Amino acid sequence: MSERLAIGLEKGWTVKVNGKTYEADLPATLDLLGIGEPNSSPDLAKLSRKNMFAGKAVFSRDFNYFSENKSVFLFLERTRVTRAWLNSIEIFSKESRSLSTPHIYELEGIEPGTNRLDVEVDNNFEDSAILSSHAATEETQTNWNGLIGRIELQVLPKIRIDRLRVQAGSNNEAKVAILLANDSDENCEGTIELASDGFKQMFIHVSIQKRGREKVEAVLEPKGTPGLWSEFEPTLHVLKACLLGHDCLEETFGLRIASSDPSLCLNGKRIFLRSEANCAVFPLTGCAPMDEGSWEKLFAVYKSYGVNAVRFHSWCPPEAAFRVADRMGLYLQPELSCWNCENLFGTAEDRSYYKAEAEAILDTYGGHPSFLMLSLGNELKFSDTILRAYPKINFMACESHALKHRDDFHCATDEILGYALNDKNGLEYADHLLKELKEKDPSKLYTFASNGYYGYQPPTEHSEYFHAQTFGDLPLRGAFSGNTGQIYEKPPETLFNYEAAVKKLSVPAISFEVGQYQVFPDVLDEPARYTGPLEPRNFTQTLQSLREKGFSDTEISTMIEASGELSFLGYRQEIEAALRTPGLSGISLLGLQDFPGQGTALVGMMNALGNPKPYPFADPARFKRFFAPVAALAEISRFVWKSSDKFSFEFLVANYGPSDLSGEASWQLCAESGAILAKASEHLSAPQGRLTRAQKASVSLASVLEPARLTLELAFETANASYDIWVYPEFAVYSRDGSDVRDVRDVRDVLIVSSLGEEALARLESGGKVLLSPNPCEIAKSVPGQFETAFWSTIFGAGTLGISVDPKHPVFKEFPTFSHSSFQWFNLTKNGRPMILDGLADLVPLVKVIDGFSTLRRLGLLYEAMVGNGKLMVSSLGLEEGIANPEVRALRESILDYMESDQFNPVAKLAAEEIAL
Repeated sequence: MSERLAIGLEKGWTVKVNGKTYEADLPATLDLLGIGEPNSSPDLAKLSRKNMFAGKAVFSRDFNYFSENKSVFLFLERTRVTRAWLNSIEIFSKESRSLSTPHIYELEGIEPGTNRLDVEVDNNFEDSAILSSHAATEETQTNWNGLIGRIELQVLPKIRIDRLRVQAGSNNEAKVAILLANDSDENCEGTIELASDGFKQMFIHVSIQKRGREKVEAVLEPKGTPGLWSEFEPTLHVLKACLLGHDCLEETFGLRIASSDPSLCLNGKRIFLRSEANCAVFPLTGCAPMDEGSWEKLFAVYKSYGVNAVRFHSWCPPEAAFRVADRMGLYLQPELSCWNCENLFGTAEDRSYYKAEAEAILDTYGGHPSFLMLSLGNELKFSDTILRAYPKINFMACESHALKHRDDFHCATDEILGYALNDKNGLEYADHLLKELKEKDPSKLYTFASNGYYGYQPPTEHSEYFHAQTFGDLPLRGAFSGNTGQIYEKPPETLFNYEAAVKKLSVPAISFEVGQYQVFPDVLDEPARYTGPLEPRNFTQTLQSLREKGFSDTEISTMIEASGELSFLGYRQEIEAALRTPGLSGISLLGLQDFPGQGTALVGMMNALGNPKPYPFADPARFKRFFAPVAALAEISRFVWKSSDKFSFEFLVANYGPSDLSGEASWQLCAESGAILAKASEHLSAPQGRLTRAQKASVSLASVLEPARLTLELAFETANASYDIWVYPEFAVYSRDGSDVRDVRDVRDVLIVSSLGEEALARLESGGKVLLSPNPCEIAKSVPGQFETAFWSTIFGAGTLGISVDPKHPVFKEFPTFSHSSFQWFNLTKNGRPMILDGLADLVPLVKVIDGFSTLRRLGLLYEAMVGNGKLMVSSLGLEEGIANPEVRALRESILDYMESDQFNPVAKLAAEEIAL
């Protein structure tokens, strides 16, 4: 039996860049080696590279080789476009342009003794689809240049097993596909032995022609019932294949069968994808990790938040990620290195490149059970142009030794494309490609694009699932750019879902890039953690601006925590709406992890370094309560109630766990003191893969005599949930003489005015109290009101990030509140307009509004000050305009009671002319 050898080539390289030569140990990128043009410019839109380089770098080294009668290959696990020379003679690889798979060069002319390798790496891409993808964008992992991962000589038997692939067949069988190679000058007759625990041993006679390749297929019958692979039981097996007398190869595999009719199913059971979008964010290296340890750490954090699937946004991870996902039970969706929103597949170059990349991804990683789905790219739009002329050279089919010019590798023909290029437009070509990929590897599920045409293109004939933000005009998520959508625009409730869109689709639907709620940047803790080739100059610039504007560390920390809590609330709304949607097959977030580019989109519970943010809002256990295989849900029509109401809700259970469930579904409504106002339970059967409606309930709130926060608590089996509601007694705010204040401006000893006119100024001068409560729409020095934090980043427009208050302040005595935004603040913050308070350094608003980090204005919705001899309260909350809402009436009454009390003693002193609205 001939031995396989892998000879590492990590040490002793030189790299030539722009005429200069440097010593280098690999694997590394030029960034990690400190090579390139120094970059000192601060970039507020993304992380900054310390050194920049785009172009050709030549990596060279000598090595000794002493084996004979072997096939020898140079294996470069991950790189950019490459060319290679052995002893100054160019050698070729069909993978030399792949960003997703290893480049493998056969060293045909190698001789025993000292040999020289030269590898040119070029990252100067002219293809905008590649440069905008996360395989190469500067917004995330950067467009690095270098050689990373395994760099080795592979010394292999001339007669060998080149590839071994195992996938599930029917009746727990294992379907085996083997590619045999014969690089010798003689024909070979031989026997393959297949052996795996749990399966019957098998022997197959084979014939391999000299200098040829032979494909062999077999079906291994199970001895009993081998375990199937899923997120709940990621059972793996090992197959050993031996071409007796020549070569042996082992393959780890998992048996699973995926289907998509009418919902996503695995092994005959419905699954619900709880997906995170991985955008290749690796700031400490500037490139993807190639080791399993790094992926284990990242995936463990994902799973701690409840994630069971990972979408790789416009890129494909390395082998190590698939191996770890196999063990951990994660479903993966890689994508081609493409983000073309205009005209993909309009050229022969596009079609040949991406077809080759798709096939290489399947060939390289297709044996992993975790590799469940494949998309052709992110937010694609396909060319309507029908090609009429094209090059005639097939770079993939040509023998490498026959190639005379490197440009041949940029051409394509009918043979590689499968049919004439001028027969199809771009979308038709994409669908035909899906058909070919499915024929090549039927174990995967395929779609023409992730959010193709932004949801306005129905799934193509051969798309097996639909992954988008909308289906036409019907939403599949709750928030969109411009701070629009259900969650931004409508009062909070938990009735809405996306069933209208799902019902119109003939394939499973998965919502796309859900969330995108900003969190204020952690400029206090995070910047010092960037120890690699990328620097957070955007963070340091923000911190400097905060210092110049007088924000203390305590204020900054409060802004981070308050915005994070509100962002968390938005993600919960999104996820529960998806779980409430019958037939929806999954939700893909964007994202749990911050995105450091595109204007700096800090939207995560995790920072860009892959760690939970060091604040309570980012606690994975809190998130996992609703981002879980089995979730307890409540349908609630609103979150603000009156004491005269009957609070009603419906108890639901979403069961996407491994089996049917049966047990007690219980609920209780509790006061903040812990007292139970009402409770009930019933036996519930919750079938696997379904949304089950448990019970409807109604509770009188007549016993709630003071403004209160109540908590509805649900429990079923391993699932539990709680929802806060706010209840206000039926009271009217009257003046001392008994008249209704809605028509009377003088309340007790507080004058309520909409502007600082003569009467108000006179009252203040005489030592009186004034509530200045103008119509928010008439306040010039203000910004638009909103409840949820701003969408994605500043490139989608400005916005605020929630409020911050002191819940123990007496102004909120009759208005229960957290220190951050919660649902009873919706009308107040949506209809109010935050006042711009820049220049009033001594003023601490009672209701602070957190501004976006690109503007960092001091904003407030409520503040107090001494003006002259009097005491002034200023509100832009729309207290008069929103008085019909019970929560607005309650806050107004609480403010007035506070102003009447001895505790109303403002610290800040302002002149009347500083109260500029």
